[in-house]
Amino acid sequence: MKKLITLFVSVIALNASAQNSKFEKAMMKNVSMMDTASATETWQTITNNVERMAVAEPKEWLAQYYAAYSNLILGIYQSENSTKDSYYDRAITFIDKADSIQANNSEIYALRGFNGSICRCDRN
Repeated sequence: MKKLITLFVSVIALNASAQNSKFEKAMMKNVSMMDTASATETWQTITNNVERMAVAEPKEWLAQYYAAYSNLILGIYQSENSTKDSYYDRAITFIDKADSIQANNSEIYALRGFNGSICRCDRN
């Protein structure tokens, strides 16, 4: 019985570790894409990827953070104010989710400020 319980716990730990590793690899891939992205199409791909990760990993604040960040950047690339606003609105939704997972995080707080400054600048 002890061996069965040990085996069960080991399988669960291995599965969780593999999933976390998969998440980390995917996140690193998208973050490295952000470093070199300079076209709207590339940012759209990144945004789609990290939003899927944020939905798949709702307890990961970092996925929510990067979904928000990529929406903010994608909004900057838009020429129509209504389109910009839709990206900024999506970003604030992900910022709120990240904040609910990881309260009082300075990076999330800075991203919220970045969103607020972009919105004010574009509406003037």
